[in-house]
Amino acid sequence: MNKECLQSKTEQACFEQFYNALSSYTNRGTITLYGTNHQLLLHKKDESIYDHRTPVTVTHTFTEFKTLQPQLEISKLTSYPNLWLNSLNAMTFSSWNFAQDAISRLSGNPPMIKGMSWYEFARKVAWERFYPALPFVLTLLSVALYGGWRRHQIEKINIGLIKQQQRLDQEKFELKISVQQLNSALEEKDHEALLLSSSIQDLNERITNSVDRKEIDILLSEKSSLENELKNNEREKFNLLETLAQKDRAQEELQNRVEQYEIKNGYTLVGEFVRYWTYFEKQLHRLCSTDIQEQLRNPKAKAVSVSVMIDDLYNQAIINQDLRDNLHLVRKFRNSIMHASNVDNQNSYQHIIHDLKNNIKILDQAIDKLQKQDIY
Repeated sequence: MNKECLQSKTEQACFEQFYNALSSYTNRGTITLYGTNHQLLLHKKDESIYDHRTPVTVTHTFTEFKTLQPQLEISKLTSYPNLWLNSLNAMTFSSWNFAQDAISRLSGNPPMIKGMSWYEFARKVAWERFYPALPFVLTLLSVALYGGWRRHQIEKINIGLIKQQQRLDQEKFELKISVQQLNSALEEKDHEALLLSSSIQDLNERITNSVDRKEIDILLSEKSSLENELKNNEREKFNLLETLAQKDRAQEELQNRVEQYEIKNGYTLVGEFVRYWTYFEKQLHRLCSTDIQEQLRNPKAKAVSVSVMIDDLYNQAIINQDLRDNLHLVRKFRNSIMHASNVDNQNSYQHIIHDLKNNIKILDQAIDKLQKQDIY
């Protein structure tokens, strides 16, 4: 355009035409025009939003104007150099920009957000960045809230199942006591029946040599009465044993439900505690002394308790006194929550969760220490 104009008009007239064209030009950037001796002739800011982004600038000198030699500078603010940080900044309503600006102002440096107030920046810049990501932010927030709620519910259900198992253990314990008492009573009845049988044999011999029918009838009646009582006791014993078997099946079914629920729903504190305890026991078996390992391999030997193996590690100086005491407390907690006969219904959900987390932490520390220990 300049070259065509200069063919028929003066340099000053063509420059005015060039200047007017630049003044009316819209490029969503900043236009700066310099004349002779770098004199500022035009400065036009037409950026959609101004913030602390880095501008890209290009310059060009229009040499066709032999006298003026005007220099044009066009700059445009660019996006952030890191796409992920830019996306995160957008999803958090430009909170990083606000924080940077506040830190800069408090430290006495120039503001990071220039040419506008925080409200203007929020309305013109932050909101424009934020609203395209709003559905994604709401989705992430919904997923996080649902995940927290679901885990909370799963842990409550798992703890409820554990308490059901504890109640079954209590019922099983009471049934065992009842059966023991019944067996004792039946032994007495068996002894009485044995004495009665001996008396009957003596009576049979007397009957053979006697003709007193009345006496024989009395003895036979007593025998029949005792035999009926023995049958009733046997029937009661059978019923109680059947009930005990049903409780055993119910307890086994409930334990399977607990295990299946943990597998189905993945990560829970109860499941995590069980996994940590299982791996801790493997470390105990690995590091226990030779005598205890021989007992473990011998199927006819007396079972070795976890308590004995913990003390064995202490005697080998693998663990110290504090860790030994803590592990015994973890063992008691494990037994109480998995096999306790006394059910404490007053324990709140949060209290049990707190105990689970503390015991998991102790097991984690113990496992970390035992993993580094070699077998001598």
